[in-house]
Amino acid sequence: MLLKEVLQATEIERIEGSKRNHFSGVSIDSRTIREGELFIALKGKRFDGHKFVKEAIRKGARGAIVSLPLSLSPPSTFSLLYVLDTLKALGDISAYLRRKSSIPIIGITGSNGKSTVKELIAFLLSRRYRVLKNKGNENNYIGVSLTLLRLNPAVQVGVVEMGTNHFGEIRRLSKMIEPTVGVITNIGYAHLEFFKSIEGVYEAKLELIEGLRRDGLLVIDGRDKTLYSRAKERFRGEVIGVKEEVFSRNLIHPQNLAIAFAVCERMGIDKKEMRERIKVFQAPPMRMQMKEKRGIRIINDAYNSNPSSLSYAIEQLARFGRRRILVVGDMLELGEESEGLHFEIGKVVAEKEIDILISVGKLAQQIGRGADYYGMKGDILHFSSNQETSRYLITILKAGDTVLIKGSRGMRMEEIVSQLEQTL
Repeated sequence: MLLKEVLQATEIERIEGSKRNHFSGVSIDSRTIREGELFIALKGKRFDGHKFVKEAIRKGARGAIVSLPLSLSPPSTFSLLYVLDTLKALGDISAYLRRKSSIPIIGITGSNGKSTVKELIAFLLSRRYRVLKNKGNENNYIGVSLTLLRLNPAVQVGVVEMGTNHFGEIRRLSKMIEPTVGVITNIGYAHLEFFKSIEGVYEAKLELIEGLRRDGLLVIDGRDKTLYSRAKERFRGEVIGVKEEVFSRNLIHPQNLAIAFAVCERMGIDKKEMRERIKVFQAPPMRMQMKEKRGIRIINDAYNSNPSSLSYAIEQLARFGRRRILVVGDMLELGEESEGLHFEIGKVVAEKEIDILISVGKLAQQIGRGADYYGMKGDILHFSSNQETSRYLITILKAGDTVLIKGSRGMRMEEIVSQLEQTL
């Protein structure tokens, strides 16, 4: 990337050092920066990249973007660029690289299933195309920016997940990536602490349309009539509302799989080919991952939880024979409706005839109370910690049991999974 392109991409206050330069890439991490790259010194609550500019220079960086005055003695070939906001500069450069690229990019958001749908689409397309996707769960402003920085002439398709817990974030990300295909997996009760109501969730997710190219395609959950009607009102391009489900032998949500199939079919992938490929697909970590130990099936869905994703997980657990054991932690960020939403999940537990319900956390205890209220016939237990839960499970689990473990990220329910896998 040429220095003059950086100047076109973002507003530079002043330049010290070389006024003509060429960068082999862009980095925000002095530990991994490579010779010839441009270092951007991000500043956050717990870190300050300005402290590592000298290290970046020692490792061969050809330039740095900073927002604070620095006393340096860089080589004459080094360019020091001052901006008001280094984070904005990072996004500006990423957006510039996207505008230079003509490849299709699939932008994905939704309350549940974003990461799985991203991985599904990337997996199904990868046999035919060179695919760029977010690494892991890098779906915020910095993560999406870093994803776009990896655009290069070899990339043929981008698959980019966009996450949010505040208004305006999806708008900002969508305008950065300018998707040619937009995907809204679903709308559910997630992040209500910030969005306040389900109406707020609709508004936040529909921000994707503001960056979607006018001649693009929008693929959404067609079972949600509110989502479909609002999408049609706001987007003049083609809208596909996916109503059917595609089932597989693994535990992929059938609606997520149907959405992935709809997108990939538009990208020229044959359905028969997709059905064959999906047999060897592996879900992202802690998303309905099943392992078997001594005849005991352990389903790890500990990455996160909200009412919609938990209801689906319980439905999947109910497909197995007895005994079916549900270990559930708090669903966080649900705002004022939190206790009621937990209580109502108890109805699903009772209806699906789960054999043993174990709750962990103060809020999750409401699930047990709801299950009891709605007539659950199985055992209902509560523990205050993951350690207590693990110790109890180890004493009762036997061959033929299926145990599903799920909770919000802050509950760290994977600790239970880890303990079971080590001990059983």
